[in-house]
Amino acid sequence: MPIGSVELANQVSSMYVEGSGGQMCQVQIKRKKQESESNLRKNGSLAEQRAYMYKLDSHFVLVLNADYQPLSDLPLRLWSWQETIKSLFTGKVQGVDIYPDDEVQAANIDVPLPSAIALTEYLPQPHQTPALTRRNVYLRDR
Repeated sequence: MPIGSVELANQVSSMYVEGSGGQMCQVQIKRKKQESESNLRKNGSLAEQRAYMYKLDSHFVLVLNADYQPLSDLPLRLWSWQETIKSLFTGKVQGVDIYPDDEVQAANIDVPLPSAIALTEYLPQPHQTPALTRRNVYLRDR
């Protein structure tokens, strides 16, 4: 007896969702993998976690204005990785460049660590005229 189109659709969709290669199985496999990775992170030695934090603390991020000019010339405006990640998630900045081999590991995601960021809104910079000193005149006139 031939089956109807509704029954065929139900059978195919149940195989797609629950079958050996179905979406639900893939989701469960991915969830188990993430849980095992997070357990490895949690169970890592204290020395490894401390070394990871020191490694992140040694990376600073260059802050650029929305027109990709540095916010300040000397000294350059640099942010810590914590402030950078917070601003990325709130949408105040966008990443320009990243450190190639460094990531910030969170509970569910790994975020590549930016090395340069740009503000999403332009901050007008006050026009600063250099001081009239002998050194600046020599620099100007060579």
